[in-house]
Order: sequence, then C-alpha cells, then structure tokens
Amino acid sequence: MKLTGRNPVRHPGKRVCAVVAVGVLSASSLAACSTLAKLTTKQAVGNSLSTLQDQSGISLAFSVGLTPSQITQLADEHGGSGIPAQVAQTISQSSIVLSFATGNGEELKSKQTEKDRSDRFDFGLKIGSTMPVEIRYVGQALYARVQLTQLLSDFGQGASAAAGIQSALQKGNQYVPGLDALGQGKWVSITKASLAPLLAIFKQLETSALGKSSLSQYKASALKLEGDLKSAFKNNATYTNAGTSGGRTRYNVSVALQALVQQAGTALETYLATIPGVGNKISSADISKAASDVPAQAQLQLYVKNNRAEEIDIDVNQFLPAKDKAPFQIPIRLVIGQPGTISAPSGATQLDLSKIGTLISGMLGGLSSGGFSSFSGSGSSTATG
Repeated sequence: MKLTGRNPVRHPGKRVCAVVAVGVLSASSLAACSTLAKLTTKQAVGNSLSTLQDQSGISLAFSVGLTPSQITQLADEHGGSGIPAQVAQTISQSSIVLSFATGNGEELKSKQTEKDRSDRFDFGLKIGSTMPVEIRYVGQALYARVQLTQLLSDFGQGASAAAGIQSALQKGNQYVPGLDALGQGKWVSITKASLAPLLAIFKQLETSALGKSSLSQYKASALKLEGDLKSAFKNNATYTNAGTSGGRTRYNVSVALQALVQQAGTALETYLATIPGVGNKISSADISKAASDVPAQAQLQLYVKNNRAEEIDIDVNQFLPAKDKAPFQIPIRLVIGQPGTISAPSGATQLDLSKIGTLISGMLGGLSSGGFSSFSGSGSSTATG
C-alpha cells in the first residue's frame, strides 16, 4: 500500500537501517532460543525458552502493536495525506502467522523432527479471526488459498482490482491448469509427485552452479553461519527481571547493537564468500557502515507466563532519529503459542505442473543442450480429499 501526500519521508537511509536493525534483533533473538539458558543469569528465562523446544508444536504471530488511530497518525505525519479508517483497522488487526507441528508428536528439539516426513506447517496472513491468505504443508503436499475479494476489500481496494487478478490467473490456466481456482478463493494443491520434475530441474541447476563435490560444503557453511549468529547475540545481550504483572514476568533484554551488527555482518560476509558470484557483494566497509548507522544499544522485552516464553516486543521508535520519533512506541510484536490442528483441506484442486519444466527450460535458454524435456511430468486438475 503506497501512502502519498504533503510530507516527504525523511532520511530514507536511516529508516532502512531501522528496519534492518529490527530484523537482526528479531531473527537473532529467535535463533538464540536454544542457547539462551546459557546466556542469562536468570534461570527462569532459560527455562521459559527451552520449554518451547519440549513441545510438539509452536505458533509464531508477528504483528504491529498499534491502534487504528496511531496508524492513522503515523500515516499523516510520515507518509502522506491520510489513510482510510478501514485500512488502518485492517493493519491493526493483521498478523503474519507461522505454525509448525511435528509429524508424530515428538519434541521440537528431537532429531526425529528434522527428518520426519509427516511434519506439518501452516503459514498465512491473519486479519482478525480470518486468514485470507494461507499456505499449508500436510502429508508431503502443499496447499494454498487466497480469498482475493475479501483481502483486497480489507485493504480498501474495489472489485475491479480483484477482477483484474482473477483474469490474469485465468490466462495463466493455460500454463498451469487449475490455477484459476486460486482466483476464486478455492484451495489448490501441489503434490510431491507433481513437484518431482521441478525439483529435478533445480537440483541440476544447483549442482551445475555449486559443483557436486561442494554441496556438503555449503550445507556446513550454512550451519556455521547459524552458530555464528547465535554467538553474536550471546556475546552482546544482557538480561534483567523487570517484575511481574497480570501473571506475566517481563525481562528486559539490552543488546549492544553496533557490536552485534558488526559481528553478525562478519559472519555473513564469511558465509557469502563460499557462494560463487555472491562472495564480493558485502565488504568489511559495508558492515562497518551498517553498524555505525544503528544505535549503540537497543532494547527488547521478553514476557513469560507459566514458565513459557509468550511474547517478544521490539520498539521501532528507538531506531529513528529524534525528529522522526512518534509520540508513542511502535512495537513489532512476536506472540508465541500453540498451533491449532493443521490438516489437509478437503476439495482442493490439484495444480498441473507438467508444462512448467518446458517453460523454465525455454526461459533458461535451453540449458544442458537439450533442455529439460526429460524432466517433463504429467498431472491433472483433480480434487483431493
């Protein structure tokens, strides 16, 4: 959604740095869950996070903790001439939700979870109590649904916008039979068998780009990056107990943000150096510049209830220049909970991907001296239960 109006946005570079800083803090704090018990002097904090890994499922909901009036005020002061009340209400009620459940009830930290083919997840945009955009993975099949008309209406768009997208999906039906069902708000599905031709293409491209003997090396590099990011958070965070209210205990987390960005950036630079054609995209100078553009310190809050981490809040306001700060906090909120039942929807239309291999082959200029005709598959637009 684009907001335009009388006041130009100031210091776009600093705003980008603010967003980057929030992302680093959110990702780092989540990645550090498995090691946080070793980082804090408050045993309760460590227990509240390790308890999450003892569960067989988890739900993560990201949202902006603002009221509609606060969203309207921000839009007026920093983006333009206003925002419709309905859109402000929609943003206030929206969250990005990711839910995961292990296939056979094993703990999240179990090694079995990593290889359990029955694992299930659900991802989508939730507005109030409905989820107009949703993707599920159940039984090694992928399901998706977009309630297009309702979604666009919630964000202030008319019926003509939905009609345009539906028309485009109908045209795409000649390449992917069944695609028009998505525009009608119906569930569509992609089975493991129908994905096989595409996976074969991307596997060949991966091997061609990285080299057969190097695949294990890149996996090891990715694991090292994960460990380095956890260490970066561990080395630059301290924790204090801020008391209990409403049955929840609040822990304030103070992060040496510039040092964190520097250490995390160095780890990323080392990782990217192992990827052909990418390694020189980030330099030490870039990392130092990014570190200098964020505050020296940043704060976030962890809320614990019944010995379980329940919420993490980060105030974006702390990253903005003084003249651009809002007169209230702008919290990016992560709510941690238990997932509901994740099941395969009934009556989904199966997408036919048999033509995709040929299309990709053409776009890539007929790689492998004959294209990927050997990867062509077959499918049909049939309903799955």
